[in-house]
Order: sequence, then C-alpha cells, then structure tokens
Amino acid sequence: MGPPLDTLNGNARNARLIRLAMGVVLLGGLAVRLWEYFGNASLWVDELALSENILHRSLPELLVRGLTLGQSAPPGFLAAVKISTFLFGTSELALRLPSLFFTLAALALFAGVARRYLSGWTAVFATGLFAFGFPFVHYGSELKQYAGDVAVALLLLWLGFDLSRKAPPRRAYVRAAVAGAIGAWFSMPSAFMLAGVGAALLVHSLWVPPRRPSRALLVTVALWAVSAAASGLWNITRPDPATRAFLYAYWGESFPPIPFRRRGDVLWPVNQLFLFYRWTMGYRLPLLCALLTLFGFVMLWRRRWISALLLAAPIVFTVACSAARLYPFKSRLILFLAPALMIAAAEGARWIVRGLARLRIPKPLAAAFLALPAFFAFVDNHPVFRRQENRPLFQYLAKRRRPDDAIFIPYDTIRALRYYGPRTGLDPASVTPGQCHRGDLSAYLREIDRYRGRPRVWVVFAQTVPDTMEQPAMRGYLQTIGRRREGLTVPTLDSTAFDMRTELYDLSDPARLAASTADSYPLPAVNAETVRRLSCWPEPR
Repeated sequence: MGPPLDTLNGNARNARLIRLAMGVVLLGGLAVRLWEYFGNASLWVDELALSENILHRSLPELLVRGLTLGQSAPPGFLAAVKISTFLFGTSELALRLPSLFFTLAALALFAGVARRYLSGWTAVFATGLFAFGFPFVHYGSELKQYAGDVAVALLLLWLGFDLSRKAPPRRAYVRAAVAGAIGAWFSMPSAFMLAGVGAALLVHSLWVPPRRPSRALLVTVALWAVSAAASGLWNITRPDPATRAFLYAYWGESFPPIPFRRRGDVLWPVNQLFLFYRWTMGYRLPLLCALLTLFGFVMLWRRRWISALLLAAPIVFTVACSAARLYPFKSRLILFLAPALMIAAAEGARWIVRGLARLRIPKPLAAAFLALPAFFAFVDNHPVFRRQENRPLFQYLAKRRRPDDAIFIPYDTIRALRYYGPRTGLDPASVTPGQCHRGDLSAYLREIDRYRGRPRVWVVFAQTVPDTMEQPAMRGYLQTIGRRREGLTVPTLDSTAFDMRTELYDLSDPARLAASTADSYPLPAVNAETVRRLSCWPEPR
C-alpha cells in the first residue's frame, strides 16, 4: 500500500512551490545583473589597463604577446572581449559583454549545481545567496575575467557530480572531457578546479566497488591534466620579467608566510578565509558564515561524502599552490571557490533551521535570519557599483576648458586619459602626461612647476590609492602656489580612498608662487614598504 493521497498531493505542491521560488530567485538574479551592466559605470584603473592591451592589438598579437601594464588574463577571455569589440565597438558595454555572458551562465549553472548537491528549499536558499551576492553581480559587469572563473568552476562542479553517480553514461565522460579541456583556457584558476575534481573522482572510484577507475574516467582526467598544464604554462610564460615582478610585489601579502616565523602566521589561512567571507557573503557576520560552512561540510560528508570531497578538494589544491607561491590566495583571485563555500554554508543552514524548528521557531523565520549577512551585503553594495567614475571627470573638463588652457595629467591618470580623452574631445597626444615617481613626492611637484605663471591649469586626479599620498601632496602644493578657481569632485565608495577630482588652478600670482618650491614644500609621511609593494606599472616597450 502506497503513501496517503494527501501526502502525495502535499509533496507535489511543495515541489511546485520550490520550482516557482527558484524561478523567482533566478529572475531576480538576472534583473540585478542587467541593472549593474546597463548602469554602465566608468572603467576603473585595472579595466582601463586591460582595455589598452586589448584595443591596441590584433587578436593574434593579443594571444601571443604577454600583457603589459601589470595585467594578466586567460586567452579565452581575451579572445572573447576582442571579438566583442569587433562586433559591437569599443564602448564600456562592448568591453564588458563577455563578462555579462559569463555571469548569466554562472547564475544558471549555480541553480543546477545547487539542485544536485542540495535538496529542495536548501537549493533555493543557496541560489538566492549567489543570485544577489555582491561580487558575483559586480564582476559580471567588469572588464576582468573573474565572472568567467566562477562560471567554469560551477561547470566543473556540475560535471564532477554527474560523473560521481553510479554508472554514468559514456556521453557524460565525453561532455566532461571536452568542457573541462576548453574551460581551462577561459579561467586561470581552473587548473585547481580540474585537479580537485579529478582527484576527488579518482578517490571515489578507488573507494567504491569495483575499486578501480574506469578507462573513460582515466582518459577524462588525463585530458584535463594535459589541458590544465598547457594553459598553465601559457599563463606563466606570458608576462615579461617586469610584469611578473610587479604582480608578485602587488600580491605579496596574499601568499602564506611559510615557514611560519610568528605565532600569528599559523592563523594566516583562517584570517584570509574570514576576509573572504566578509567580502562574499556579508561582512557584518563573517563568523556565522564560516561556522555554517564548516558545519555544512561535515553534514554533506555524512550524507554523501563524495559531494563534500568534490567541493573541498579544489580549495585544498588552491591553498597548496598558494603555499608554493604559485597563486595568490585573496579576494577576487579566489572568487571561483565561493560557490563551493556557499553550497556548504547552505547545507549547514539547513540543519540549523531543522534544529531551531524543534524549538518551535518557524523555518522561514530561521532561514531569513541566516540570510541576513547576504542581505546586508547587497543593501550596502546594491547596483550600480561605481568604483572609479572617470567619465564625468573628462566630461566636465571637455565642457569647461578653453583652447589655451594647460592640462596636467598625473601618471596614475594616463589610462583614463587614453580611453576617455578621445571620447570627450581631448586628444591624448596634445597632453604631456606626468611620469611615475613612486616614493619621490618632490618629483611630482617639480612636474607641476612646469606650469608656473599659467592663469588656467587643469588637473585631473582619477586615481584614488591613499597609501602613496601622491594626490594630497600635489593638491596641497597646488593650493599653496596657486588658487583653485573651480572643479568637480566625484566621491569614491571606499572611505579610505581619496575623492576623484577635475580642478582648475590659477598659478599666475607671484606672491603665491614665492610661498613654496617643490624642494621646500613639507611632504606627508609615506610608509616605505607600502610604496615598494605599490610600485609603478611596467609600461609597454
């Protein structure tokens, strides 16, 4: 005798509600991604540097020569952006179109992965975390490869789960082999995903009867290894020595301090993961997210250990490669690991909600509380996220400047000048840009001295890095030897960064000019180690 009819009807009704809720979440995720994309924020400094590499090279040259200006990106992503510019022009939207496609694919892939690794409403909960997660929305509208990293990681988690089922069909292996081999060329950290998923599948095949991997699995993993090794070799050999040195210096703090010399060094992995949780799942309650994730991995292992291993193995490989100083373990560079952590956190939340239900706390109320970190993160960083609004600075300059006005463009604003100058009527060739004098603030002031005696001098400060103190030194000097006549200030979202400005100065007053010189002006203190880490970008040769 089967289950009661009302139970069957209740299960069918619950399944319909789950499908409806999943559809609503996916539509919401689609909406916020399109909101972010069509909000069309200005390109920020890293995007400008990467766009300069892409726009000024042919497709073959882009894939053969290493990138300059401190940039690195996988060949598949570079080719996708270049093709987009062929088809749709060189606007911000065209440059970011591949990232939008990647983030939309990742949204659909996450829903599929969540339904495989989780059950029912837990899959909806996890998909909601991903759909409205700030970094997943933001990097879907940025000219960087991180949305592609997430999409490829999710694809491999999907394929890995399908291959871990009992007696998967041959077409599943063919699909996994081809997708994994191609995905390696669209995502630099996909090598860690391929290694982790492949190792998990091999362990599973050796543990579960008949305790030997099938030929199809061995061929699939071998193809993954070859493709990952080839793409890894391509990525490692592309940067020239100057770019490689710059990248290692910039990300130097993102490698584990091995060997451990101080007591606090032992906690480095924990600290990095806490920072990652603060960034991806809500910075107000990172400890709650971390505990949910750890608990979720335990419960997943108890329910289906291969699922937990598929999620955890890529994390282990990434940490190990970071310890070997092969890959930085920080923020956007490890964003591809976030889906696995979110799935584990959702599983942990499921068991917490079930436990609270025994205390007569309604499940929806408990789930809503556990979703608060992600909710606060979305509210605080809702679209459109405008990291550095360069466009208004040059639009204001184009509208207000006169033909005989002098224009001073500091070193860190050159990238913005080269992209937004022609789009606002300012020929970059007509402007003599400043040079990089990182660590020598007086040299920047000597560049300003070239304009002494000019009644109208425009200065554009588009970079906002606070550590080097270059902007306050230059602005302070300008206000000492001249008078600010007008300007536009664009606030930045980072409370520690300086606002971006376009300003007009009168440097023709003899009394003010006599008040100071570049060598006598009192300079702000700068940390020498910070300046070394933030060295100048290697310029194209």
